[in-house]
Amino acid sequence: MSTITDPQTTVREVLATIGIDIPDHLDVVLTDVRTGPRIATYRVSPSQVEAGCEQHWLVTGETVNAAALVEALPWHD
Repeated sequence: MSTITDPQTTVREVLATIGIDIPDHLDVVLTDVRTGPRIATYRVSPSQVEAGCEQHWLVTGETVNAAALVEALPWHD
């Protein structure tokens, strides 16, 4: 995956490979503070996304550009 067409789906897939299962009804947002589920969002750190992309590649052989995925995700206000 070189182009991130659906960042929410992609981030859920790569994070699932490192044991972070995110419900479909929560929007994934980036944070540099506290991670985990909140009222309407699931906050993840850029390093979690990077680790998920690396593990996804090791498990599936499919490359996901971590920098592009982080760039495509919104930051928590």
